Amino acid sequence: MTIAPISLEHRAELPIWLAALLASGCEAADRTHIHSMEWSCTAGEALYTNRCWDVEQIQAFGVCLGTGERLIVSWQPGETGYTVQVSRSPKTDCGRKAA
Repeated sequence: MTIAPISLEHRAELPIWLAALLASGCEAADRTHIHSMEWSCTAGEALYTNRCWDVEQIQAFGVCLGTGERLIVSWQPGETGYTVQVSRSPKTDCGRKAA
């Protein structure tokens, strides 16, 4: 799993459930294999984009992402709850516009 650098000021803002999720090696699965996820974390938000050419299931959340779709997990500082959203990325991995 790759995690984008998080500044010291933002590390204190990460909720314990996100730290546990990142430490446990959250994985994505397509029809043929399971792989680690590359998360990008900022204050109040963790993002993952499906860059492969197949639908992926994000096992920790039970969410399926199509090619170019993005999983957004957001939270309010100091709260234990979170929101999970799926959105289309403006471009796929190869630079073509998403359909």
